[in-house]
Amino acid sequence: TLSEHFTVNSALIIVSFFVTNKELGKFTLSYKVAFLLRLIPVFFLQSALQKAIYLKSENKINYNKFIKKNYYWGLVLTIFTSIITIVLSDLIIQFFSGEKLIYSSSVLKILSIIPFLAMLNFKNYVYLIVNDLKNILNKSTLITLIFMCIYCVVLSSLYGGYGMTVGLVLTELSAFVIFSTLISINKKKSLNNSQIHFE
Repeated sequence: TLSEHFTVNSALIIVSFFVTNKELGKFTLSYKVAFLLRLIPVFFLQSALQKAIYLKSENKINYNKFIKKNYYWGLVLTIFTSIITIVLSDLIIQFFSGEKLIYSSSVLKILSIIPFLAMLNFKNYVYLIVNDLKNILNKSTLITLIFMCIYCVVLSSLYGGYGMTVGLVLTELSAFVIFSTLISINKKKSLNNSQIHFE
């Protein structure tokens, strides 16, 4: 939980070491909007978990249909939200700041893709939680945190707020790859163990 919290919320702390207060203020404005949008996949996950756990033990076919349906609509909603945010980024920033801020609008346009990227990991999270694979969940989250620190520190030191923006996008992509890879490895181990036990 601590790793997940740090991964999501540490961006402002890291970028503050490498930019001026003026740039930090402009970056924070965009980041807060993007952070709210980042909650969409979280809401999907929380709303689906209880029923997913029930269906997993009762009806595997309905479980798979339920997960696919939520995953599909989650992707549709987040990509639609991302497109709308990109198109209206100037107006959104102007609404919250009272003036046009090109820097903040540009940052928001890049960050707006994060909800969609985070939604890609929906099925991985559900799989780990439903199957009570907490060790893999913790390991995946910790590795993602390490990658996030590397990306964001290096890119922020080189490119300031824009670097942090790219770092956050890379973090979401890496999270999907890391979770998927560790789950795949675990499935292969489980399959091999079951074959050995059968023999």
